[in-house]
Amino acid sequence: MRKLLKKHGIAPTQVTTDRLRSYGAAFREPGSSVHHEQGRRQNDRVEVSHHLISRASAWFP
Repeated sequence: MRKLLKKHGIAPTQVTTDRLRSYGAAFREPGSSVHHEQGRRQNDRVEVSHHLISRASAWFP
């Protein structure tokens, strides 16, 4: 998480991931004030939205 913040310069307010334990450890780092959403349903919504974007980009090369 530290590398991400250093590279982009801005911090997200909320991050949605699956239930991999190492993600929780990354967001508990000192100085990280990101709200971390975990769970199957939250991650499914993110994956579906990404799927629609990738399908649209396949139509327009």
